[in-house]
Amino acid sequence: MKKSGRTAWHSGITMMCWVFSFTSQANDQYNQGADYARQVQNQGTAAMQAFKPNAVLPHYNPEAPEKNHYGGVTAPGADLALQGNAALTGSDVGKAITASLLNNPKEKLSMEAPFISAGKAAQNTAEQVTDGRFDGCQMQRVSHTEFTQHVCSRDTRVEQTCSRKATITGEWTNRAKVVTRSYNLENLPFYHKDENTHAVITPDVTGDIIEARYRYENWYSNAELTVNLLGTSFIYRTWGSVNQPFLPTVTALQAGKPFEVVHSWYRSGGWRWFVRPVKVTIILTIKVDHPVFTPRIAWSEHCPFSKLEGALSKTECIEPGGDRTLHREGKAYTLSSDCWAYRDSYITQAATHGSCAEYKRVA
Repeated sequence: MKKSGRTAWHSGITMMCWVFSFTSQANDQYNQGADYARQVQNQGTAAMQAFKPNAVLPHYNPEAPEKNHYGGVTAPGADLALQGNAALTGSDVGKAITASLLNNPKEKLSMEAPFISAGKAAQNTAEQVTDGRFDGCQMQRVSHTEFTQHVCSRDTRVEQTCSRKATITGEWTNRAKVVTRSYNLENLPFYHKDENTHAVITPDVTGDIIEARYRYENWYSNAELTVNLLGTSFIYRTWGSVNQPFLPTVTALQAGKPFEVVHSWYRSGGWRWFVRPVKVTIILTIKVDHPVFTPRIAWSEHCPFSKLEGALSKTECIEPGGDRTLHREGKAYTLSSDCWAYRDSYITQAATHGSCAEYKRVA
């Protein structure tokens, strides 16, 4: 019995040593694997941190407008459909795609293509799998559905729009207009110089004098004196009624630029007469350029594609007609239109079944 006890004791020691040895070996393998995983992880992290896309990727643009399409997981979603349509119609790549779809001939999928014909041949010669022997096989009626997948191409309908908008505009033109101005010398500002009276006339229009007259009516004494103006002169008398034309040599008037009417004083018995401007009215007929504004409706069009590439499908009024008013120089000009803005729709690519026609008939 003692011998058996010693044998069991030795066996227990041997088993414990074997377990310890196995555990130590497993730990070494785990540590090696963990070290390798950390090494690979560090290499990947370092490679990502050191990666410079502008040095590796051709034509890389860190400020591409597409970066605004994604604002993070908490940002509201962007309208990618609208942005995609804008890129398709406005970018060089989108225009190239549209031109390719419109101009390239349609390619029909051929059932004789190698990747299709090889599979069909394998199906037709399936008995070769059993080397022509059917021992132990029994005839069974099997009902099943077979699904086949085919790749074909077709054209989708592409509709694009142009806009037309109306605004009121116009042009200024000068038109001749005749006006009359009367100047009573008695009521004008004046000054004295060298025993002469200078009455000052400041016109309020710019133009050319086409007729000039002077008018007065006096019934006292018999004095007379000379009145000078506009490069010419006439005789003023203190008796009689006069309404006469005169011919000025200076005919161009400018608004705000004064000219003078000058006459001398009259001396009699030691007295000085006509120190103030004489009682004469100067009447000028003047041709002036009168600016006239002529309003009109002008149309502008915005079309992001060539209308020659499509066919007009419909026209919609998007701003209803009516009266609209434009103000110029304090005056209102009102014009009417049946519609103030239109949207024109064009089919730039018609929908076709293309090479999918035969499969659509089978379906």
